[in-house]
Amino acid sequence: MTSITYTPRAGSVAYRVIDFLLRNPGEYLTRADIAFKFECSGSSLEMLLGDAMRSSLLERGRNEDGEAIWKLGARRIVLERTEVAPAAPVVVLPQGVAVDPLAIKVRKGVRLKTPEEQLEEKFDALFGSFEVGDSAEFDESWHAAMLVHLKRFRRGQKGVKFVFMPTEPGKIGMERRA
Repeated sequence: MTSITYTPRAGSVAYRVIDFLLRNPGEYLTRADIAFKFECSGSSLEMLLGDAMRSSLLERGRNEDGEAIWKLGARRIVLERTEVAPAAPVVVLPQGVAVDPLAIKVRKGVRLKTPEEQLEEKFDALFGSFEVGDSAEFDESWHAAMLVHLKRFRRGQKGVKFVFMPTEPGKIGMERRA
């Protein structure tokens, strides 16, 4: 009697089924499992797994529900692991830009402001634009952040008073009272 020395091709359905079963001892796969996990037609499994079954790498049987199942057969092999090395990151070098030093204007005594300082200036301008009796409406989720900025603004502006109240679902109104 001759033995078949079949070894599944890496990446084939048979290879992936055997690999899964070797990594999960005691497990079996139904027709639906194989079709789903390995993206193949469940109706062609006999053809796809035929050589693996004939060489005793896989064995077909039935589960308690009578479904066809595949499990490891009597013959064991060590599958070659073909790990794909990750591609080296591509470094994009910036293109050289011609800089005209005469186009850069120097602003004497003007320091740059941080993004936080720029935001504070914008809120100061907003709150400073309110006169007594003016109001605005905004999203309810902004309320806590608005309070933080308003408290900071009021420290520098004595006697300024704003009130907040719900206006409609999801909205808050803000009115300057003093």
